[in-house]
Amino acid sequence: MAASPGAGVKKKESLKIAVVIERFHPQGGGCERSTAQICRELAQRGHQVTVLAAVSSDEEWEGVKIRSMGKSWRMGAVRLLWFRRWVGRQLAGGEFAVSLSVTSAVPATVVQPRAGIYRELHRRTVARRGSFLKRAGKQALLWMTIKQRVLLEMEKRTLRDPAVKRLVAISRYMAQQIETHYGIKAERITRVPNAAEMPTLTAAERQEARQKLRQAFGLDDATTAFLFPAQDAWRKGLEPLLEALVVLQGWKVPAVLLLAGDDSYPVFAEAAEMGVRDRIRFVGATQHMAELYAAADVTVLPTYYDPASKVVVESLLMGVPAITTAFDGSADWLEVGGDEEEETNNAAAGNSSVTGVLPGAGFAGVSRCGRVVADPSDAQALATAMAELTDPAKRKACTAGMSKLAVHLSMARHVDQLEQVFRQVGEQAK
Repeated sequence: MAASPGAGVKKKESLKIAVVIERFHPQGGGCERSTAQICRELAQRGHQVTVLAAVSSDEEWEGVKIRSMGKSWRMGAVRLLWFRRWVGRQLAGGEFAVSLSVTSAVPATVVQPRAGIYRELHRRTVARRGSFLKRAGKQALLWMTIKQRVLLEMEKRTLRDPAVKRLVAISRYMAQQIETHYGIKAERITRVPNAAEMPTLTAAERQEARQKLRQAFGLDDATTAFLFPAQDAWRKGLEPLLEALVVLQGWKVPAVLLLAGDDSYPVFAEAAEMGVRDRIRFVGATQHMAELYAAADVTVLPTYYDPASKVVVESLLMGVPAITTAFDGSADWLEVGGDEEEETNNAAAGNSSVTGVLPGAGFAGVSRCGRVVADPSDAQALATAMAELTDPAKRKACTAGMSKLAVHLSMARHVDQLEQVFRQVGEQAK
């Protein structure tokens, strides 16, 4: 496939941009919501944005045009290959000045794999299994699954495709994955940190939402509410989180988990079997995340793999401390150290001097904005991090520096940097 970047553009010229994504559902998971927000921001800046999706229910959304292969949500190996070829035909005519693919399965002028790198996802999926036999079994199953093998091959071809002029990583962790797994030189990778949009709540609105929801959940002021928002709860660390609740219960720490997203019988059953059912409030799917962040004291996401968790970014934007793991690219923001303004500027520019937390045992450390656990399976370390943030004074210390992070975590800043990449690519094509 040959993606055509066009003949180059002037510095402030409006661009005709194609955005490639497998599924386009603006109210879906983190990748889809982020992509929708990027598209909307680009359109509001005067760019002509067209989404090329394998699946979408709409033909237009908030000034963004949508072309899709259909409305079937099934994405097997054959459909993925068909989608790749279909996108190639859409881009080959030179209609678009630049193309952005948010999946590593399909090449474009600029590739920004917002859901992560499939090879790293497979590695971490295997690592989540507790025993050698379970890990070996999962590895074999992944290898025998045609769709997974096709995805890995598509990713390899995409990242090495000469039509791809720039790779964009949404975290330092993702940049390291691309370099490590595919031997791609660092100079081909631009780091544009993940971002989010959150509605602005006044202090009065925030307090009202907090009181209303906490009363509905039966929470008093002495109980710390930990928010766990996840579409894929088990990969995001629900099992060690339930184990950590058991530990906290043994320590007599007053803590409750607000579970937003998955709301299925297995979660009820396992929580009841472990004796922590009364420490969980099942929220289910919701479009009122801002109010949930207001009600919560801490966001907790002990994920086994996340290129850069959107919920952690959203939590920081809402001024709520977060706990995540070393396998979440958003841990970059929790580990900011040294001079705050200098570090946040460096991180936003892709030049963070903060040393990453390497996988290992134990509690990785204390930071200004939350806690990072080194091993997602370490329920004891997770419980320790959670117990520390039941202290209001420690939570206040975490939130003190968050106001300066807001500008760097905004979608406007993210799109500023993407525009710069687009124009650099256009200049190179002259």
